Formats: sequence, structure tokens, C-alpha cells
Amino acid sequence: MLTENDVVDAVCRHLAATGYEIVSRCATNQRGVDIVAKNDSQVLRVECKGEGSNQPTSKRYGKAFTRAQCHNHVAVAFCTAAEMLGAHAPDRVAIAFPDTRLHREFVGRVQLAIEKLEIGVYWVGADRRVVQR
Repeated sequence: MLTENDVVDAVCRHLAATGYEIVSRCATNQRGVDIVAKNDSQVLRVECKGEGSNQPTSKRYGKAFTRAQCHNHVAVAFCTAAEMLGAHAPDRVAIAFPDTRLHREFVGRVQLAIEKLEIGVYWVGADRRVVQR
């Protein structure tokens, strides 16, 4: 099961392999943009979500998030990406999720808006491979 930190790590590796320099990154216990990366021509800001809690003290530690929690995570990530568009134009923004059925379902519900706003989407597989939509 991928935690948010796993998603951040995988996306950072992917971005570095595709020519980005990682400017900053946040772990789940830190506040701020999860990933800020840049290449020669642009800055990219990425909001990441995991598929389960990485807090050992959580009642749901080691368990996948519920349907409602996945829905909430997609909604929060989408809203955060939209806010970053307004606050950091002309930077590019993206959201990153574990490649799960529920995350794909809820991202699919806002796909048209994601496309209109030109928000990138990264999917992280259980094997930590990253696919960009």
C-alpha cells in the first residue's frame, strides 16, 4: 500500500529522470506544496495523496482509505491544484495518486475540469512506476 510519502518519492524520481530538478518536497508531517520541480522552461507544483495512513498512531494505519476518504482526497487535491494555478501562475500544476480503482473513479468524475484547467495527473503503481496522463 502506497502512503503519501511513497507517492512523493516515486513522482520525484520520475520527474528527476525526465529532466526536472527537485526544488523542494514535503513529507506528510510538513506543510506546503508536496513537490516543486523545475526544468529549463517551467516550474511544476504537484499535490500528492496516498492510499492509506502513514501514521502508526492512526486507527486506520496499514488499511486502505475508505471510498469516502478517497473521494475527499481527490476533491482536496483538485481544489489545491486549482488554488496553486491562481497563486503561482504561470507555473504548471499536477496532482498525483496511487493507481487504484477508487482514485481513478473519482478523478474520472472531474476529468473534464482537469483537462480545461490543464492540471497534470500522475498515477503511481504498486511497483512505484509513474505514468503521466
